[in-house]
Amino acid sequence: MTEDQLTAECFQWAWAYRQPTRRFLFHVPNEGQRNPVRAGQLKAMGLVPGMMDFIFVQDRTYGIEMKLPGGKLSRAQEIVHGTWNLFGHPTFICYSLPGFCRLIDEITAGNTWTSQIHHYS
Repeated sequence: MTEDQLTAECFQWAWAYRQPTRRFLFHVPNEGQRNPVRAGQLKAMGLVPGMMDFIFVQDRTYGIEMKLPGGKLSRAQEIVHGTWNLFGHPTFICYSLPGFCRLIDEITAGNTWTSQIHHYS
């Protein structure tokens, strides 16, 4: 399984089984290689290197990064997570569909977290 496949599987689960989250959970397509012209266009349009794979808006805004087991944040991702945490927005790294499902259920149940990076396997 690739990270893209894990991301798609998680989104499709949320869309199918957690319908109240629809349109509040969205993917930020900042992965992949692009030619220099397109990369410049996307940067001008607001593409931020290191942004989390999912943004989830509920009572507050949550950032969710998808990684395969053993995956690590890039330096750009560490900076984005740190900035979000500094301003009070918790961020998460999910390594599996079950971990993602548990996280979404905990957020929608009203659980609260400190502003730091949390891991869900």
